[in-house]
Amino acid sequence: FLWQDFRPHLTLIDIEETPEQYHMFADTGAGYASLAAARRLLEENGVPPGGITTINPVNEPGATDHVAPDLAISLLSCGFHYPIDDYLDLFLGTLDRGGAVVLDLRNRYRARGSAALDALFGAGTPDVIAEAGRHQRILLTRT
Repeated sequence: FLWQDFRPHLTLIDIEETPEQYHMFADTGAGYASLAAARRLLEENGVPPGGITTINPVNEPGATDHVAPDLAISLLSCGFHYPIDDYLDLFLGTLDRGGAVVLDLRNRYRARGSAALDALFGAGTPDVIAEAGRHQRILLTRT
């Protein structure tokens, strides 16, 4: 619906597969997604191929350095399975340009805190937009 209503350019960022596959919160993320499958799903639902960029930062180091989204969304991934540190610059840049960030953050991670979370919450005003069990969905906008 997002594409149908607003016609944004979609940039999908994922490490896809890693040799390890684990769940729960860890210092690094386990990849188990497919950018090709995500692209195919979007195209089958009307998004033109030119409206989608896919980036695997493991295979394309530095490829996210020039990504400048108006809205960055990570649901049940960054901040849920692993810390936000790897994407902090992307999130801060999004907020600096007047954009917004949506993250699912584990309550335990928020309670424990981190320098990256402090930096993100220092740059944006967090609003809880949904709660589910052990995590909250947070919308951050420029402070």
